[in-house]
Amino acid sequence: MEITALIVSIISLVVAIGSTVYARQVARIEQERRKDERIPTLVGETERVNGTWCRLRLQLTSDWPLAGIVAEIVEGDGVSFTPSQNGVEPGAQSPITTARWEALGQGDSAVWRIELAETWSTKIRLRVGCRGEDGREWSVSVEVKTPNRLTRISVPRGRLW
Repeated sequence: MEITALIVSIISLVVAIGSTVYARQVARIEQERRKDERIPTLVGETERVNGTWCRLRLQLTSDWPLAGIVAEIVEGDGVSFTPSQNGVEPGAQSPITTARWEALGQGDSAVWRIELAETWSTKIRLRVGCRGEDGREWSVSVEVKTPNRLTRISVPRGRLW
């Protein structure tokens, strides 16, 4: 009788350990699934300001806030971040292709000043490293059109007719 009770106890212990391991695996799978569902969505745009300088804006459109982002220009010639602004490494050598921004809520935007070379690509692609408030990390790609080139209009001097 005591042997039977001992065997039943051992079997119960093995089943309990197996259930615990299985539950942890299911929880880990569910956590990864939720991470995939919460991939941040960012929309980018560039614009000229006063016709003299340009800025890049990345707006968080997904529902979950981020603790911070790191934007890196990975495709597109002639476009870079300007020095001496928040999010740009002090003393970074030109061209500066990486900038940071802290804490973005839904609808908030990260904004940086950018400079354009004599010629530049019509669009750039950014790789944006995103960090959630819970420490999760994602990498997303954002394609952004660059500002149009300014055209100069010459007005002839003198009489027009």
